[in-house]
Amino acid sequence: MSKKLVLLSIGSNIERDKNIALAKKYLSEIFPDIIFSSTYITEDTSHHKQEFYNLAAKFTTEENLETLIKQSHQLEALLGRVRNPNDKNIPRTIDIDVCYYDNTTLDKNLPYFKYLIDPLSEIAPDFIDSETGLLFKQLQKQCQDTHAIQRK
Repeated sequence: MSKKLVLLSIGSNIERDKNIALAKKYLSEIFPDIIFSSTYITEDTSHHKQEFYNLAAKFTTEENLETLIKQSHQLEALLGRVRNPNDKNIPRTIDIDVCYYDNTTLDKNLPYFKYLIDPLSEIAPDFIDSETGLLFKQLQKQCQDTHAIQRK
């Protein structure tokens, strides 16, 4: 089975330092070749108004996409993530989303939000977004998101 390239978006707005550190530790144990972007402090645009820490990760795996998503959800549960179908923007201990898998962009919001594209562009500037055909670094330059974001 061939290795697939994966990009994750990771975020937290509850006990951010602790939960980001634990997520990085656990992901590093599962995916030894993983690299992480810088951590970014991003404005919470929901009514909860709790700043997020966001970062991205890049690694290769032989796992299929379904297994990878299941692993992400298991790690979220381990770190206390609670999902509320009535409010997808509730504060969370950790959020781990598979954004890119095997040359396919899975998160269609990628070009529109700095909290996604800035960390991803840091570790994968020359990746091509399969939706737009543009490089991540081009998407970053074109992003019109005006919400505050800064490197930690």
